[in-house]
Amino acid sequence: MSNTPKLKMKNKILFIGTVRMWGINLHEIESLNKGKNPDYFKNISLSKRIFATEHLNKVIKDNDYIFLAVPSKALKEATQKIVSQINNSPIFINLAKDLTIATKVSNLFLNSLYFKAIPLNDEIGVEICGALKNLLAIGTGIAQENHSSINTISAILTQGIKEIKEIILLKGGQELTILNLSGIGDMFLTCTSKQSRNFSFGKNLYRKNFKIIKQTQLTTIEGYTVYPIVASIIKDNNLIAPILESICEVLSQSLSPKDFVKTVIFKIGLLERRKND
Repeated sequence: MSNTPKLKMKNKILFIGTVRMWGINLHEIESLNKGKNPDYFKNISLSKRIFATEHLNKVIKDNDYIFLAVPSKALKEATQKIVSQINNSPIFINLAKDLTIATKVSNLFLNSLYFKAIPLNDEIGVEICGALKNLLAIGTGIAQENHSSINTISAILTQGIKEIKEIILLKGGQELTILNLSGIGDMFLTCTSKQSRNFSFGKNLYRKNFKIIKQTQLTTIEGYTVYPIVASIIKDNNLIAPILESICEVLSQSLSPKDFVKTVIFKIGLLERRKND
């Protein structure tokens, strides 16, 4: 974002300067410069302050803020390209979910009438919650399509949250982070809402062919992107994580979505019996 010597509040709406966007899809770039985004916002007219281009050097020159809004798997590559060309010291704000890159968000900049940023001092825990909620949402989506019982969904969600907490602790995060809005609050929304891409992906995964879904899916499914990392964490640390492990098995196509619910119910039952022995 350029031409922003300071932020101004007018009629309780945050105004900023020109937004310059870098992309690789020429069709999207042309549409954005016409004030449209037909692939995702068909009936919405975008601001005339948006300028999009495929030339990175035209975008990052003399910016006050640089928002990283790329799929998490491309975050490292995009960041390296940007850093090699910047000629000032902009503030970077990461909008991607990622397990390896930490981000500090300015409370002053990201608070308005419609958006509230609540600071936490556990970057590791917040990042892990943000990434793994999407993986868990794929599982609850599969379960919802296969078994509509709220008891089953609740059991999967509860056990999944326990497993995410164990990974937070393993990576040096704080136990109580998962109890915040960035933890259980965000997970409940993502894992139960029809508006959630990952939850809907799980439902479609149960109904349709896996290859067809991947070919027709326009939006990024963060849970699918992160599952290999989670599978490695579980395996390398010998974690007992029946929910996350089973979701990873579905996404690696070693477990059928049709068998997901009965598999996790069996694993949870086996885990409880071991605790009581």
